Amino acid sequence: MLGTTGGARKHAHAHGRLWRDGPFGNMISADQHREPRTRMSDPTATSRSTLDAPSMFAGEPDARIPIMVGVTGHRSLRSADQDEIGARTRLVLARLKREAPDSPIVLLTSLAEGADRLVTRFALAEGVRIIAVLPLAQESYERDFADSQSRDEFRALLADPRVEQCIVAPKLSSAADAPGEARDVQYLLAGSYVARNSDVLIALWDGAPSRGTGGSAQIVSFRRTGRLDADASIQAAFAAAPAPFRIADAPLDAPQTGLVYHIAVSRASGAPPADTTASDWLVPAPYHASARMRERFVRMNLSTLQHRNELNREGAAYRRRHSGRVAKADAMLTAGQTTPSSRDARAPTLLATLRATFAMADSLAIEHQKSIYRTMLVLFAMIAIATISLVLRNLAITDEARRLCLAGYLLLLTIADLAYLRTRRRRSQDRFQDYRAIAEGLRVQFFWRLEGSARAVSDYYLRKQRSELRWIRDVLRVSALRAAPLAAGDVAAVQRLWVKDQRAYYDRAGSRDGLRRRRQRTIGSALVLLSLGATIKWLWDSAEGQLAFIAIAVLAALVLAAHCAHEVVNAMGEAESPTESSLRDMVALGLLSACVAFAFYATLVFGGPIIASQLPRLAIGDAPFDWMLAAIGITALVGTFAHAYANVRAFGEHQKQYDRMKELFQAADEALERAGTTATSADADRIFLDLGCEALAEHADWLLLHRARPIELPTAEL
Repeated sequence: MLGTTGGARKHAHAHGRLWRDGPFGNMISADQHREPRTRMSDPTATSRSTLDAPSMFAGEPDARIPIMVGVTGHRSLRSADQDEIGARTRLVLARLKREAPDSPIVLLTSLAEGADRLVTRFALAEGVRIIAVLPLAQESYERDFADSQSRDEFRALLADPRVEQCIVAPKLSSAADAPGEARDVQYLLAGSYVARNSDVLIALWDGAPSRGTGGSAQIVSFRRTGRLDADASIQAAFAAAPAPFRIADAPLDAPQTGLVYHIAVSRASGAPPADTTASDWLVPAPYHASARMRERFVRMNLSTLQHRNELNREGAAYRRRHSGRVAKADAMLTAGQTTPSSRDARAPTLLATLRATFAMADSLAIEHQKSIYRTMLVLFAMIAIATISLVLRNLAITDEARRLCLAGYLLLLTIADLAYLRTRRRRSQDRFQDYRAIAEGLRVQFFWRLEGSARAVSDYYLRKQRSELRWIRDVLRVSALRAAPLAAGDVAAVQRLWVKDQRAYYDRAGSRDGLRRRRQRTIGSALVLLSLGATIKWLWDSAEGQLAFIAIAVLAALVLAAHCAHEVVNAMGEAESPTESSLRDMVALGLLSACVAFAFYATLVFGGPIIASQLPRLAIGDAPFDWMLAAIGITALVGTFAHAYANVRAFGEHQKQYDRMKELFQAADEALERAGTTATSADADRIFLDLGCEALAEHADWLLLHRARPIELPTAEL
């Protein structure tokens, strides 16, 4: 039998979803550990609160995302090998701590006899916390143990305060209560759950093929290939299992493989292997050809843990410096309500860790976003001023003044380049996008849990991305594993705190970015058009009767007038049904932009020579004609940079995205309102599932789009 498993339990499966007797709803309290006759389906039963877990901040849930280590192995091991197994277990745990020193470690184990309990004891001694995954309900599971001493040991481990929670797998067949194939399938179900949710799977395995369903060899193969090697009937049963135990192969999805740390052991009844102390990483077949390829796969997988550790380290440091901002992000998730559900008093406890992790990721994303925007402003300002210094160089009348302008140009470009390099070195843009992706995934996960759903966001988010974005899905997977859904889902709270709140947010955000886009574009266009108008007037005044120059000036004036008319029509058409107020706002914005542009141009044309004449040490000429030419170039330059800045900030794209999201949440809100009191929980669940999937897909598109558009130094051609 398999050592590490998650097991069956009584469950109600109504209208295709798992309710309070689902795999997470059946938590086992310390009292139940002492009294195994307690009903496992008692909805008040729960594991130790996640608030009891060690936290870097007293009285607060631990927001850090742990490293998940699973264990699988034989039930009967040679007692002489225990010391070597302990040394190898400590060795792999030590490496994980070196790779991710700021991340806690959690062990997934069934607490079965043999390998599971052995590794569990070693892990507890190293400060590792435990999540128990049982293949069967406790009373039924204990019948597989050898004697009362083994059962007492199991109950003692299960009652240990370092056990965060106990997850019982759904029972796939009523025949699972008796020995036989159906019971073995339960072990396979739990073992595959452990394998899928582990970052590293420790396998105490003799290397021999599996002797039956649910054996260690079968679990190791599943971990290395991502495909379940089982009969079609078993695969069909797993595909129909409730979330999050469901395993349904998607032909276009890449197999989900991972690290297996193999500790060669011998069964107590078998001959010892050639080397009982040997251990090595087992990797998928394409990487198993050579030691170099194996190490490459190991490093590639461990690098995802380093990303996670970076988030944990940065989040802890940020929380120490800006606890108020983190608290604000936490409060915004549920509109300032500390108790999101009035139907389940355990809601704050069950969702505390998920909520704390969201607040950490969201506040970090906001911080990096602000850093990126500050860098953009510095880049555009420095390069714009540097380019203007080149224009002023043409007005210089001494070599020293020309050198001063060139030195200023070089210095400003250097400052811009330093700001650019600093942002790239800190990976602020990548971190902003990654942390925003995590926060949005956790938002959906939080409300799915509040609604009572046991599904995991990681099964729906970034499914096709297995490269540098894989660590994001891993973080979401681990976060979902540690958060239990409410036994009594609160549909009304989800509608109020998620659907209506996000609908209002996207409405405000779309209007805000739409105004920003129009303002930037209007001001930039006004500056460029004013520069063209001034050039037309200058050419007309200096044509001296030459028909060719007069014709060019007239043609340019006609095109400029047509362009202005096009801008007005385009602005009026932005609203589907522009009201008197919206038209008045557009006209006011246009007039304000024209006034700003004209004031800027007039300051350069009339103020430049005056300033130059009053400050002769600048050695810049004061000829009005030269300053007019400079004003034409500078006005066009600033207008171009205003347009470029608006494009880089992607105000228009963001407005479209916000509008789409507003329509999505509006449709969900209206569907819930139409259902009203006649709606069943299954109806609401389908709406929330579709809404979450659409929101995740929309954000995945945003992430991939911006991933392909890294921040760059802006350029301008004179």
